[in-house]
Amino acid sequence: MPDNQSPLVTVIVATYNKSDALAYAIKSAVCQTFTDFECWVVGDNCTDDSASVVSSFNDSRLYWHILPENSGYQSAPNNEGLRRAKGKYIAYLN
Repeated sequence: MPDNQSPLVTVIVATYNKSDALAYAIKSAVCQTFTDFECWVVGDNCTDDSASVVSSFNDSRLYWHILPENSGYQSAPNNEGLRRAKGKYIAYLN
């Protein structure tokens, strides 16, 4: 996908200190045959190695953002992902 073109789909993954499960979730997204997407992984003030898990995929469609404070609810990371989304369609990967 060219840099000046928005993806068709934005995948939003909200997480909080579940880096072991996060790797499986990300893998399920990047291994799809459909490739016109971006994936925002938004940590709810994670204190584990979630950022390292995201970067370990070395995939330009993956983005990491961490919230400065833990909200305790999935809605805060989801809403942040929506603010950052560039896709025409939104998919939540929970």
